[in-house]
Amino acid sequence: MGMAELGQRLTARVELPQLMGSFPQETLDRLPEWSVLGLVGTLQNVYAGRIANRFDLGGTNQMVDAACASSLASVAQACQELLYGDTDFALAGGVDIRQTPFDYMSLSKTQALSPTGNSLPFDKKADGIVLGEGIGLVALKRYEDAIKDDDRIYAKIKAWGSSSDGRAKSLFNPSPDGQKRALKRAYKRAGFPISTVDLLCAHGTGTVAGDTAEVETIIGALKDAGAEPDSVALHSIKAQIGHTKGSAGIASLIEACLAMHHRVIPPQMGVDDPQDMILDDTSPVYLNQQAKPWLRNPDHPRRAGVSAFGFGGTNFHLVLEEALDEDHNTEKDDPVWSSELLLFKGENRQELIDQANSLISDLENGAEPRLCDLAYSTILRSHEQKESPATMVIVAKDLKHLKQSLTRALPHLKKEATWPLDNNIRIIDSLEAKGQQVSFMFPGQGSQHTWQGAEMTSIFPELWNACNEADRITKGKYPKALSEFLYPPSLFVEDEEKIQNDLFKLSWYSSVALAYFQSGMIDLIRTLDLQALSVVGHSLGEPASFHYAGHISREDWIAYVEKRMKFMHGFAVTSDTQLLAVGLDQAEALELAIQYPTLNLANYNATNQTVIGGSFEDIDAFRKNPDHGDLQTFKIQLTGAFHCTQFHVLRPELIAMTQDLDISPKSNIPVYNAHRAKPEPQKVEKIRNRFACNLTVPIDWVETIRRMYDDGTRVFVELGPRSVLANLCDNILTARSPFWAVSLDGEGGGLRGFLIAIGQLIGWGVDFNPLSIYERRLVKKLDLDNLLETTKPKPLSPTTWFVNGGHARPMADEVGHLGKQPLLTVETKRALETAPSLNGNSTKTALQLSETNPNEPPPVPVFPPNGNPQLIMAEYQRRMQLYLEHQDAAMRAYMAAYYQQPQQPGQYYPNT
Repeated sequence: MGMAELGQRLTARVELPQLMGSFPQETLDRLPEWSVLGLVGTLQNVYAGRIANRFDLGGTNQMVDAACASSLASVAQACQELLYGDTDFALAGGVDIRQTPFDYMSLSKTQALSPTGNSLPFDKKADGIVLGEGIGLVALKRYEDAIKDDDRIYAKIKAWGSSSDGRAKSLFNPSPDGQKRALKRAYKRAGFPISTVDLLCAHGTGTVAGDTAEVETIIGALKDAGAEPDSVALHSIKAQIGHTKGSAGIASLIEACLAMHHRVIPPQMGVDDPQDMILDDTSPVYLNQQAKPWLRNPDHPRRAGVSAFGFGGTNFHLVLEEALDEDHNTEKDDPVWSSELLLFKGENRQELIDQANSLISDLENGAEPRLCDLAYSTILRSHEQKESPATMVIVAKDLKHLKQSLTRALPHLKKEATWPLDNNIRIIDSLEAKGQQVSFMFPGQGSQHTWQGAEMTSIFPELWNACNEADRITKGKYPKALSEFLYPPSLFVEDEEKIQNDLFKLSWYSSVALAYFQSGMIDLIRTLDLQALSVVGHSLGEPASFHYAGHISREDWIAYVEKRMKFMHGFAVTSDTQLLAVGLDQAEALELAIQYPTLNLANYNATNQTVIGGSFEDIDAFRKNPDHGDLQTFKIQLTGAFHCTQFHVLRPELIAMTQDLDISPKSNIPVYNAHRAKPEPQKVEKIRNRFACNLTVPIDWVETIRRMYDDGTRVFVELGPRSVLANLCDNILTARSPFWAVSLDGEGGGLRGFLIAIGQLIGWGVDFNPLSIYERRLVKKLDLDNLLETTKPKPLSPTTWFVNGGHARPMADEVGHLGKQPLLTVETKRALETAPSLNGNSTKTALQLSETNPNEPPPVPVFPPNGNPQLIMAEYQRRMQLYLEHQDAAMRAYMAAYYQQPQQPGQYYPNT
């Protein structure tokens, strides 16, 4: 509409006679004819008018033009009408589907377009805008009406602010002062400072001038409000979808609403070398390179700001706040997970082969079920067939990945494969663990790490709530919230993950982060009705085992861990001690260590791993001793030699710390003491003493696991980051059979590792309820026996119309065009090739030249002064059409190549 395809060609019909006088009827026939539809089709208010007409809406309908801020301006105006009571419901947003030569030619003269075609907001390599198209609308109601109507509320709009740049430098140079005025007005109306915002969805176009001005605006406003360094995430969606011009603001608003709804702060794509202002140590904004759980500040709800700025100096900013769960409908949701669990069960492998072949056939022939529906349906069917012994587990990212996995699994099912089974697939032949005793294991020092459980925390409320609770309990005890240490801003340096992990593990608050994750996992497995008959904790994991058994509350547990580890950390950093893992059993390691006066036992973890501790000097001497040959050793990144004799002196203070703990045994679940390798007596003073001293005495993990096995445990399930303890079980119990060990955060962690573990437990025959993970998801049961018939996309209805920016046509009509004759295209170029050239000689067309040598640009045509007007106009129109076709082909190829790239860890953020 407006100056899109139709408007530009009607303009050509008006202007050509003034430019050329007379010209052939053939040229006119390729242009649209004058009609009443031509007038309607170029009036921009028709957008809003047609929506109001089709939905029979009686309120205000109008178009708003504030250049690239138009869609946010429309939202602000709709909010005003709602507040004034002029309407009870509003649709507001933006539409911009113009991708014409006019746009590219005019914008290119402003030097705003990216010559590299890369949208890189906030990066030093940013060189301009990449254009995109977009249509977006949001539904708006007064908050109390939405609650009364039991609507799902994605976010609340708390306020908006707008401004003009005034007498700025020029039309194209934005003014930080003007933008700051819009922000100041918005937060004054909101009633709280910008420093309480967690996420700022900036305009962020990728131009040097625009990004510099906006970052200056944001940092200045945040500093004026007293924001702490690295406290607000900065983001621009234009790195993903380009600059959609008039609909840019609504794209950012929708993303911010969905991010808030799904509890995820989205990563900023395309940034490798951020602007210096952002990386400055005092900067209150930061950039993330991976999706981050969006947790709630203990002092206020989650908040976000959204900006859109337009040519000519028009600025808009919206302030969002989360709708608290207790206020609205949150029963069901429809999140897209990065992976889904699919289960296949049968009496034998042949039945699994038949199911795999059937599903492959359906997918190859056009079945397109939603992966979440298909996963739910296979688990539902498997739950009904849970007595069937044969099981195949597949965790897939999408339908293509599922089909590949099924195809690669078939040779293994037939026992014909000569390659290892892919790590997202499990084939289990019997329910060997059915009825066997299950025990939970809680890992300790060393398992915690930055970004632990990030994806799981965003998906499962149990983990999200546990992390929020840890932030609340530890409020004011650290320079910033615990979760900000756990999910830190990107450093944009080499070895970033190692640097952040080492710093994290050397802090006392990392122990609290471990406790939060374990408490969330306990809540999660309880929703699955997965139960243990005994529990054990390694080192710092032991308090978690007492909590699971019901002997101590979560608040007392986490508060005690924080208090104790802060005290022990202060001693450890001055103790001049550290831990060393040695690749030997306990007797061999201690025999070598005896010649060093400070070295003594910390952990006997496995038959080939003993941990010793002592002074830095003795540890280094032990490692460098040439008599030890190629003995494998590695230093454990902790602040001191926990569990060694050097820490015995802390016992009186630690015992005193436990006196205020409310310890009251509430179950008969055995809690194994990993120092004595036997269950701890369920007496208050015994438990209190164990709480105080468990980090000051050695751990005998080998004998503890063997004792648990002798006492009847056959299934060992690790609840905590990574899979250290499950791997140790595999080593310790190698000579014993049967046993099964798995971590719910194994296989690299995240949702994928959790789903693989759930599938394995089902295949082994462990009794629990896997369907509970779907209780909060909008999924439906599919007819798996008729999957092709029920999920293959239906043909379009004969009454379907196709619409673009220039015309509309029924599906049955031939491909539409605006004039009586189609424009000159690739299909009609043959006619041109046989026609006389402009100078009377036969020549190759520009398209032929580019096909011969794609690296050679098409030649610039030379038009003779007295050339044929018909051929001149024909060549002009043909080149314009080729321009559009080449642009379309290039963008399709680019997008196809981009989305076929393999995903890197942490890069998948489906929830936004």
